[in-house]
Amino acid sequence: MWKSIESYGVIGNGSTCALINSDGSVDWLCLPFFDSPSVFSAVLDPSAGYYSISSEEHQNLSLGYVEKTNILENVFSAYDHDILVTSFMPRGKDLLLRRVKCRRGSCNVRIRCYPKFNYGRDRPTVDFREENFTFYSGNEALHLKILWEPEHVKFDDGGVELTIKLRNGQSFWTLLSYGKPPRP
Repeated sequence: MWKSIESYGVIGNGSTCALINSDGSVDWLCLPFFDSPSVFSAVLDPSAGYYSISSEEHQNLSLGYVEKTNILENVFSAYDHDILVTSFMPRGKDLLLRRVKCRRGSCNVRIRCYPKFNYGRDRPTVDFREENFTFYSGNEALHLKILWEPEHVKFDDGGVELTIKLRNGQSFWTLLSYGKPPRP
C-alpha cells in the first residue's frame, strides 16, 4: 500500500536522511551518504526494504517533530496503551537512534528490520551475536542493536522481526549503524 508523501517525516545527519512514515516505518534511507545506494526503499517498492517500530495493536497514529528540532515522534494509541517512538540521526554519525517508551498501559512492541541493499536488489544475510543483528551484503554491513531483551525473535527472508513487552513507564533504545563488514 502506497503512502502519500504527506504521511512522512524526514530526519537527517547532514550526510544523509531517512523518511519515516506515520506507521513508524523507515521507508527510505541511503547510507552513508545521500547519493549512496539505498538500504531501505519501501517508499518506491513495498518489497524493497524497511525498518519499522510500532505497537502490535493500535487505533490512532500521529507523527510530528519535537519543537524546533529534527527529532521525529510517532505516537501509537489504543484504548489500553500509548507508546511514543522518538527517532533522530546525530550529526556526523552513520547512526539512526530510536527510543520506544510506553506512556500508558502495557503492550507488545513489534520491530521489523528488512534491509534490501542496492535499491532493493540485494537481500542480505543476517548474523546475531551479543545483542547485535548484522545484515551483510557484499562489502556493506548494517548493524541493529536492541537495548532490551526481546520476547520473540524471528529470522525471515534476510530480515528479523522482534516482539518486546513494555509496561507503563518502561522504555528502550534501538541503534541502527552502517559500516563495512569485519575482515575474516
